[in-house]
Amino acid sequence: MTLKRWAIALLLAATLPGCAALSSISGASRVLPTYELLPAPPPAQTPARLDRSLIVSPPTASAALDIDRVLIKPSALQVEYLPDARWVDALPTHFQNLLVRSISNTGGVAFVTSDVTAPLPDFVVMAEILDFQAELAPEPAPPAQVRVRVKLTLVRDADRRILATRTFEAVQTASTTDTATLILAFDTATRAVLAEAALWTVNAAAGRTS
Repeated sequence: MTLKRWAIALLLAATLPGCAALSSISGASRVLPTYELLPAPPPAQTPARLDRSLIVSPPTASAALDIDRVLIKPSALQVEYLPDARWVDALPTHFQNLLVRSISNTGGVAFVTSDVTAPLPDFVVMAEILDFQAELAPEPAPPAQVRVRVKLTLVRDADRRILATRTFEAVQTASTTDTATLILAFDTATRAVLAEAALWTVNAAAGRTS
């Protein structure tokens, strides 16, 4: 992570009274516990296999999300990061890998990858990460919820025609604001989005969606 990004994070971070998990970020040199989310498992019913190839391009995201830190928003206009957690990769890279694995788990396409050096694909999946954060809630609501919202666009590589676009969203309530609980909520919400997005991608490539 660059010094500039650390400076931004340190300026934005602030201590929230009574909530140790949301205390201000400590020194940049401290090693943080690392978390890896899981892809969507194989669906209960495998879609008809399509003898085509897909490449998932690197997702786009705002500067607040294009980082390996776990984002939390005390309010709509405030950005902070959990002081004791990081993702295994920068979020766009991590989500890209999860989407590749989730699509592969459907068994619905012959080949899916994120490797841009692979042979020319039949389709390209473009993703935009719109939300990927924990959000604090005022009492008496549950203390936090995790929101994951991603927009996917399927493009036919031969003529660059946009075949389909859809936004996927999942919200998962967290019973506390401790790091372990929030990470589990992130995993649940992310896998819900991935499961729906993976099946939609396969069906859209096969022309089975409007």
